[in-house]
Amino acid sequence: MALAEHFRLTGTFVGRKWYMCSAQFRRFVSYSGVLTMGANDQGLYLAVLLPFRLGHPPLLIPWRFVRKARRGLFNILSTPLELGDSSPVQMTISSRLVRRIEDVIGHELQPTV
Repeated sequence: MALAEHFRLTGTFVGRKWYMCSAQFRRFVSYSGVLTMGANDQGLYLAVLLPFRLGHPPLLIPWRFVRKARRGLFNILSTPLELGDSSPVQMTISSRLVRRIEDVIGHELQPTV
């Protein structure tokens, strides 16, 4: 699933944001310190910093398409999330950021089934 095709943000994001975040997508692509992430009642916001944004539009992924995946035994500092529906994209971020996101939305993210 190409996230930008389904979850492109057309307006302005209003909600809590965290800057200079890092994430790993599909275990192969790393965005180290170039992401702005956010959370509000509608969903998870992802944006690449402006100098690197070409081809990476800001996204707002509704919460029903964000699931917490199982962590590996030795992976206690980061948490994998699955984004999307039929063929989800795995994104791994710090567990600390996941807790901050959950604090903003007022509940834990749903686990994968």
